[in-house]
Amino acid sequence: MLNTNDRYIDEISFFDQKARKILNQNRTFKLTNTKTHIELFSEIPHLKPVVPFFGNIRNKKLLDLGCGDGWASLYFARSGAYVFCCDISPKCIELAKKYAEANGLADRITPLVMPAEELSFEDNFFDFVFMNAALHHCDVERVVLQIKRVLKKGGKAAIIEDFAYHPFLKIYRFLARSKHTKYEKPLSKKDIAIILSEFPKVEFKYTGLLNIFNSNNFWARKLELIDQKIFEIVPILRKFAKIIGIYIEK
Repeated sequence: MLNTNDRYIDEISFFDQKARKILNQNRTFKLTNTKTHIELFSEIPHLKPVVPFFGNIRNKKLLDLGCGDGWASLYFARSGAYVFCCDISPKCIELAKKYAEANGLADRITPLVMPAEELSFEDNFFDFVFMNAALHHCDVERVVLQIKRVLKKGGKAAIIEDFAYHPFLKIYRFLARSKHTKYEKPLSKKDIAIILSEFPKVEFKYTGLLNIFNSNNFWARKLELIDQKIFEIVPILRKFAKIIGIYIEK
């Protein structure tokens, strides 16, 4: 049986190393674009549904859970939210602080070192929870229970994740094991069942069947339109989506 400490140690080591490389560069942390999350997410197929689902986030409390370097927090803060960004990696949170300060958003972003399984926030604290490509690094059941605890009644959570069943991505993950942490696993039907057992109001969005590349060029947009038509006509193929979006209302 996996020891939680083993997972934590592996995740911290992996992401600290990646963040340390950026921190050691002689560079500015001020970004040249000043987009809000609405502007940015509207250009990214798997994040586009977050915008209408969350609606107005101005002056709301939002948790960016498993935030990495806090990139999404910057855009949520520009949209007027009070953002708490949490990650298990101290170096990632150091990066998040630098980005927040360099971009004049330190008054709206609170970066914290914190495992997603052990949140220290009060019950019913957040209006929104956002988790992008992070849940599959965690103990799914424990994190889902924490999200349920800290989310207000009527609050919303958007969880965007790699799905386990795309055939080409299965091959990629096998061949590129050095690019992944030791214990991470893409989300499975078993994980979805855990989420559904805790939240009765859940909607799913699927992206990436033919369009499996992170690109916003002409052909990627065309492939995404084809993918959505396929998912609509042949729902059984949704299982083979690259990414599943899980939209929860408490």
